[in-house]
Amino acid sequence: MIVKRIRKAGRKKRYLHHVMTAVHMSAAYILDLTTPESHAAHALPAYLLDHYNELREHAEAGEKVAASGSRNLRSTKLQEIQREMAAALHLAPNAHDPIEHYVVSFRKGEIPDAAQIEQVIEIFVAMMGYKNCQLLWSAHSNTSNFHIHILVTRVNLISGRPVLPAEGWEIDRLHQFAAVIEEAQGWSKEPNAIYTAQGGDVYDVQTGQMVRRADGSHLGLYKRNAKTNARFDNIEPELSSVASAMSAANSWFELHHLLLLQDARYCLKGSGAMLIVGKKSYKPSTLGRQFSLPALQQKFGPYQPSPLAQQTPHDRYKEAYSRERKRVNEKKKKALQEAREAYLRTIQSIKADSELELLLAEVRLQMILDEVEAQIKKAFEDARRTIAANQLDHDRWHAEGCPPAIPVTLPALILPNQWQIENFAYSASGDAKLRIHHIDGRRILSESSAAIASFNISRETTMLALRLAAQKWPGSALNLTGDHEFIEQCRIEANRLGLSVFYEGQQLIAAPSAMGDRSSQRKTRETPIRSQEPHGTQIARKKMVDIANETPQPTDKKLPDVEHIADDLAYLQHLAQKHRGAGR
Repeated sequence: MIVKRIRKAGRKKRYLHHVMTAVHMSAAYILDLTTPESHAAHALPAYLLDHYNELREHAEAGEKVAASGSRNLRSTKLQEIQREMAAALHLAPNAHDPIEHYVVSFRKGEIPDAAQIEQVIEIFVAMMGYKNCQLLWSAHSNTSNFHIHILVTRVNLISGRPVLPAEGWEIDRLHQFAAVIEEAQGWSKEPNAIYTAQGGDVYDVQTGQMVRRADGSHLGLYKRNAKTNARFDNIEPELSSVASAMSAANSWFELHHLLLLQDARYCLKGSGAMLIVGKKSYKPSTLGRQFSLPALQQKFGPYQPSPLAQQTPHDRYKEAYSRERKRVNEKKKKALQEAREAYLRTIQSIKADSELELLLAEVRLQMILDEVEAQIKKAFEDARRTIAANQLDHDRWHAEGCPPAIPVTLPALILPNQWQIENFAYSASGDAKLRIHHIDGRRILSESSAAIASFNISRETTMLALRLAAQKWPGSALNLTGDHEFIEQCRIEANRLGLSVFYEGQQLIAAPSAMGDRSSQRKTRETPIRSQEPHGTQIARKKMVDIANETPQPTDKKLPDVEHIADDLAYLQHLAQKHRGAGR
């Protein structure tokens, strides 16, 4: 006898109407053997489409409903049963996939009678912990194998909470359930069964130790561990020796050496690993969870490639993009961390006259933090998509002349060191306002109450971004995220504006008070020197000047005239160095 859990995707939170649609589809199939095409129209999400396809795959020509029944359901009609199950789902709207579908399949020629089917359901409910849950079952006959479908709404009707199947040992408990039924009803055992039963007690076949008593208790008994009790006899014969060799290794070097003797290789693939045996490739976990990359790294340390492995040029090309993704992810984590630290600093600095005012301030700050985090994640997601779009597969990479990996431009972000609650702004919906600045129809900046993102790294854009930052957060230091060019431009412009800016925890510009003497000693020219500019930049410059020359909020010192920013000697040196590098 074989017991299956019908599920492809892992459990996670779903929209309630998607779960209810899955209930309707499954109940209709179990009782009426129907999978209407109309359900396919509602099965657009992959989750529902999986349910629909799985039901269609199990349907067989001539299949008939031999018997059906339920637990904790009053109705006997399909539509009323569907309504009852949908009502139960509302008791736990945040449950992760509260619908479970199982199939108990008997071997060819084995057909249980009505009393035996009832016994199967009773033992299943007791062993899986579904006593207070709704359960619908139906026995299907006239097929190659007699089988029973069991549909469970995994919600406790008394407590209203989701039920964890078999206390988290769902698959293991299903194997035990099969052994108990085989022994109780006298069915033939499966050749590769993990458990066997004697007098209601369950034993591990490999070790012979008891894992469950007949009364259902298992306290103090042997517990099978999939990581240490992998069954090599259940896999392909050629993989059994490979698994034994991997088990004997005590280091990455030994593992690669022993696999080489088996004409096998263990190498990285994506975020995991791949086992190549001859000309076939497998997931390492096929041989056992103890051979997965995380498990081996915990045992041997960080992955080390085989010293005999030779990287192809395309392998090095892919590694370059892998490093680029890692760089983007690290910068994203730092930007999010800076935003959260600013949030905490602001929370600690709030001085309110009443507890209610303090509570409201914290709620508003949390709303702003959510908006800023969403802004940061969106900016970095654009960078990740750029990496994916730039990377070429092996054939196209060769066809285009084996180009090098293209570094992605990091998002340019300006965050305050501490937020100022009086400057917060909200839309009618209660969310923080997000202002988008455009020039000639091009998006150049997005501005929220606690973050500024730049989409066009140029002198004018940087100047506008820093002026906005100085007006939004007067007196606050600024934290920068971005590429070297953006950071250098910010350093130069912040030097003029007397702002204190930080990059990766290091202060680039002194505090405004220390900059007063230096700014007063600067010399200005009558005619500013400008770098080469693309078409349309003159119009853009004029608009930028109009924006920047709007009357700013009062600050500790007078901001310099916009037309004199291009005169900064350091900025000209930076441009000259950049052009010399481009000339090479």
